[in-house]
Amino acid sequence: MLDKRERIYQEIKQEITGSAPATRLPSIRKLMARFETSQRTIESVAERLISEQLLYRRPGEGYFVRNVSPDRKYHFRLFYPKWPSELFMTFEQTLFRLAEENGTFEFSSYALESTEAFVEDLPQSGYDALVVALPSGPIGLDFVRKAASLPMPVVLVDNEVGNIAFSSVGQDFYAGGSRAAAHLIANGHRKLAVLVTEPHNVGVDMRIDGFREFAELSGAEVTVIETGVSSWLPYWRRVVYDALDGYVESHGLDFTGLFLVSSPSALEVYKVFAERGIAIPEDVSIVGHDQLATNEFMHPPLTAVGLDIVAMTETLVEKLLAMMAGGSEFFQVRLKPELLERESVRNLKLRNTARTPETFAAVSKKENMRNVVASCRRGGDEKKYTIGV
Repeated sequence: MLDKRERIYQEIKQEITGSAPATRLPSIRKLMARFETSQRTIESVAERLISEQLLYRRPGEGYFVRNVSPDRKYHFRLFYPKWPSELFMTFEQTLFRLAEENGTFEFSSYALESTEAFVEDLPQSGYDALVVALPSGPIGLDFVRKAASLPMPVVLVDNEVGNIAFSSVGQDFYAGGSRAAAHLIANGHRKLAVLVTEPHNVGVDMRIDGFREFAELSGAEVTVIETGVSSWLPYWRRVVYDALDGYVESHGLDFTGLFLVSSPSALEVYKVFAERGIAIPEDVSIVGHDQLATNEFMHPPLTAVGLDIVAMTETLVEKLLAMMAGGSEFFQVRLKPELLERESVRNLKLRNTARTPETFAAVSKKENMRNVVASCRRGGDEKKYTIGV
């Protein structure tokens, strides 16, 4: 025999199954009177139905029936800070494309201004999942509490969540920094620098730590160049330029290999070196973090470590749809970054490459001939001498 709470649950669930989507349930007070039970019992039943994706709640309005038709499309909503970023644009465009190609979900997005708060603006209902790219900084307790209370899953993009039971998809930032250091060291660079081109957060700090620790364990020197860049700065495009230019003015070029914590600032970096007559890669080699489409149009094209943002987005959609189908309560995916080599890194080891005997003989012959001619001209009687080695 079912207990009272289970009987109430079964009865309401049966009614939901036969109701049209967006139908509003009777108020909690009316349900309390109908079933002669407490508010706590009705709310616990409602929360159970929400967790089963049968109901959703609108604060101040009540509980509503979800569209559970097998033919309906899931609706995913992206929230991200309104920050000029090629990565955000590529991520958003890829989600729109996948929604159109897949046909089982629809997608919408919203870019928050600096005056808006992520915690306050997360919707309570109306979507099947939220995809959130947080601004720089730690994940606050307010956000954790709010996200955990929502009736739909929340997926964090490129954020480290540790043991928190949130879904996330991103990259192994530590491995990205290590990979960049390994590439520069393999090419003979021992005096290295890291340029902090993004506001500090867990991901940025992991890139810096991965680079620095790999380099120091390999016996290389590392300098971290701070820029003071922070989220929402209206003049953000000059911050990295000014910081690097000021560093070179004060310290000179005291490194041969430079790691950019993020690739979007590469144009500012290239401009600093061009204006100071510092050649890339002849005088300084550069590796960026983030695989951007614009990297190959730099001059020279930028070597970069990171994820293919399109592949990461496809992984997100695959995992999210599997979760919607009941595959798991949450997922956490950390993808390994890849290194794409271009012309912005010089192999310093080639400076000391030993000459073959044949090469040495050919060079010596030319040098000897040049010296003899020069000596004859100084003597003023060039025709008098026969040149031969």
